[in-house]
Amino acid sequence: DPETRTYTFKKDYKGTIVVEDDSIIIDGNGHTFEGQSGYGIYIYDRDYVTIRGYTLTGYIVAIYITHLSNFHLIEDNRIHANYLGIYLNYKCSSSRIINNNQISDNDTYGISLYHSCNSNYIGGNYIGGNEADGVRIYYFSNWNTIEGNRFFSNKGYGIILDDHCSGSPITDNQIIGPGYAGVYLGYLCDYNTVRNNGISNYTFGIIYAYRAR
Repeated sequence: DPETRTYTFKKDYKGTIVVEDDSIIIDGNGHTFEGQSGYGIYIYDRDYVTIRGYTLTGYIVAIYITHLSNFHLIEDNRIHANYLGIYLNYKCSSSRIINNNQISDNDTYGISLYHSCNSNYIGGNYIGGNEADGVRIYYFSNWNTIEGNRFFSNKGYGIILDDHCSGSPITDNQIIGPGYAGVYLGYLCDYNTVRNNGISNYTFGIIYAYRAR
């Protein structure tokens, strides 16, 4: 659609979508995207992209966003049986919203933010049955909001912040094990707010590790 710049898929698809433009909506329209490897949807240095309505399965990373990509909306997707669900890597900041997705049964993390991914919102998702952590935020990634999600039976931590990740509110989530800890705040993860979460069936509810406060 040249006016609204909405691209709607009409059938299932095998392969990778590479986003090469800004200000577009990519609507899976309920279709399944299946991969044998690689990325499902790949975004490099693009802004204002909406990804919605997909089932993504069989990829190394279902949705991979990297390198100064900002202001994205990822909503209403089913992301399951990949190696990693959603991966934000390197300065992916400023109002990225991950909302109302089902992210389950992936071989590692449900959602991972790495290296200066700041001011993102993760809310209203179901994140369960992943082989590692439900949400992993790592290495100087600050001010990310995690609220109103349901975590169930992830084999690592429900939520982990590690290595200089500060200023993030973690509120109103349901985090159900089994596992070692529902929330883990690691090395120099300061001034994070953990409030009104229901954490059950873990050895420890919340762990504040070395020099976290």
